[in-house]
Order: sequence, then structure tokens, then C-alpha cells
Amino acid sequence: MEWAVHVRNPVLADRWDDLLADPLRFCEPHLKEFHSPAAGFFRQAARQSPPRRACVGNEFCESLLPSLDSFSVLCEKLWNKQLEISFLTPPATDEGLDALRVLFAWLARQGRAVEVVFNDWGVLQLVHAEFPGLCLVRGRLLNKTMRDPRVVPLYNAPNAPAGIRASMQPAGLDTPFLRSLISRYGVATVEMDLLPNSADMDFHELPFQVACYVPCGFVTSGRHCMISSLHIEGSQRFRPGVPCRQECREYSTTHTFSASALSTDGTRFFQRGNTFFYYLEEKALQGFLQGAAERGVARLIYEPGLPM
Repeated sequence: MEWAVHVRNPVLADRWDDLLADPLRFCEPHLKEFHSPAAGFFRQAARQSPPRRACVGNEFCESLLPSLDSFSVLCEKLWNKQLEISFLTPPATDEGLDALRVLFAWLARQGRAVEVVFNDWGVLQLVHAEFPGLCLVRGRLLNKTMRDPRVVPLYNAPNAPAGIRASMQPAGLDTPFLRSLISRYGVATVEMDLLPNSADMDFHELPFQVACYVPCGFVTSGRHCMISSLHIEGSQRFRPGVPCRQECREYSTTHTFSASALSTDGTRFFQRGNTFFYYLEEKALQGFLQGAAERGVARLIYEPGLPM
């Protein structure tokens, strides 16, 4: 099993050795309690076998696509550290596909084995048709399953009806259609979030590799971004395509599920930009990390903070 790191900004590339030695140093202060278990596990694993792969880019918003100049500089820094690169890409409009085409063309000219993580079927088709030298990986946004931390523990409880529990399985991992599709496009790896219902899954029988993100996953994402609309007047707020100042690079919000009779009352989740994120309960996270290799997980991707 290999480890990778989501390098969400150039600072992490410049301070790679510091990141491996003390990953919590690069986490937002109010999130350190949630990152601490995975950070400790990652630090121990990195001492034995340092990660050789960096994930760059963003899966959630095309407004965060890098310029070619900044992207090429970051990639060169990572290659100089002998790291392989996985390029995370978001759902894309036609304009987003045009911007991605420029970045893909530059990557293709480098003659390196680079992965493109697609979270959009148009991106899959674009890379397959125009840049066959790039390696395709199916991203976690295309893994459609229940993620809401307010209800997932209830639906996945031992006393829940069998039909409800069955509906909680990570969608599509073992379906003939998915196997046929990714085989046709030469996809060898599928990414997913660590979900409460995936902690006991065995991935050995799947015809592709599975990569899991730790410690946080996304609840939901979309084209509307609350924080980028706060400076917009009245009725023009909260629409797709509002001018983006990348406020999500600086700010996030914490949400608490409260005043409910459910056992999940008090659940917290976190919004950054157009996406809500959750953290798995510590005991479940520790159990998964300790048994990930035995369950057939091929790669763990450590996120030093909220992945935007």
C-alpha cells in the first residue's frame, strides 16, 4: 500500500520535509482535533516509507483551476523532489474543459507518467481522446452514495433494516457496468472517501485498485458558492458563475446539527467554498487505517487540511 499527499498549495511543496515530520503543523487550528489521528498514523508510515506521490489541483470547483504558469512551477518543484503527480480535476463546464485542455497538453509534453483524476465524464472523454499518454483515475465525486453525517450512522446501524444497510454500500464499485466502462477507458484506479459503511469492505476482488482519502470526505458539492456571493447585491447572489475571488482559500464555516431528537444531534460538518466536508469518527478511522492494507486498499491519500 502506498501513501500520497494532497499538496493543495505551493507552501506544502516548499516544506515537504516539514510536512512529513509534523503534518499537523499545516492543518487549520480549529480542525487539528479531527486531523490528529490520521496525522499521527501518516507520520509513522512516512518514517518507514516516505510517500512518493503528490496530488495537486482541486476536485470541487473549476474556479480554482490553476494558471499554466503556477501549475508548471508547482509540478516542477514536486518532480525535483522525485515525486509522482496525480492531477485532481473538478466537474467542468465547456469553459472549464478548455482551461483543462491547456494544462493537459502541457503535462503530455513533459513525457512523464502523470495521473489525471477525473470527476466529470467529459474530462474522461477529453483525456482519452486527446491525451492518451496520461493515466486516468476515477475520482471520488463519481462515487454516488449517502454521505450526510447526520443520517449515515443511523442508516448503517446494526439494528437498521437490511434494505437500508444495503443501500449504504459505496455505489457502483462492484457493478458490471462500472467494470465494463473503466476497462474500456483503461482506468486502473478508483478513488473514494472513507465512509462508515466501507470500514469493513474487502477490495481484493475488485478488478481495479482502490484509493481512499483520509481523514475527511465530502458531504455534497455544487456550482453555487455561498462565500463568493457575499459581496454581491441582493437577487444576484448565489447563482452559478458569480465573480470568484477565491475567498474559500481563506475562510471556512462550521455547521452543527442541533435541536434534534436523533442520536446524531451535535454532529459537526464544515463548509469551504461550494463544498461541505465531514470527518469520520475517530474509532472507525483508526480501525480502517490499521487494517487498510489487509483489506486491499492500494493507496491512502492524506489531506493536511480541508482539500480546497
